[in-house]
Amino acid sequence: RDEYLAYASGSRIILNLHRLNSDMDMRNSRAVLASSPNNRLFEMAAIGIPQMVDSSRMPEIAEYFLPDEEIVLFSSPEEFREKFARLMRDPGLARRTGAAAQKRALSCHTYQVRLQEHFLHILE
Repeated sequence: RDEYLAYASGSRIILNLHRLNSDMDMRNSRAVLASSPNNRLFEMAAIGIPQMVDSSRMPEIAEYFLPDEEIVLFSSPEEFREKFARLMRDPGLARRTGAAAQKRALSCHTYQVRLQEHFLHILE
């Protein structure tokens, strides 16, 4: 776990691809669509690393982070190249994107916040 965080923390940009239900045989005989974010989405955001996410693999990403403010979305190889080049040319933009994602992750997407918002109110 420490090695994972050290590696990620040293990255300037993370390419975060979400697995599709058809990517590999996962014994998904009903072809249930994978439609939830992977844990890296929140982990990388929490440590402030700017991320690029393929919106065709994760169409509901805007439910978690503001597109192109807190997370960088792309839907084609050309759009990926354009946005990646922009982040590399402008380190300040990359830092601001990562910082905005970190603020959102720590204020909205921690276990404590989710428990309070989604489960503890049921007990009251």
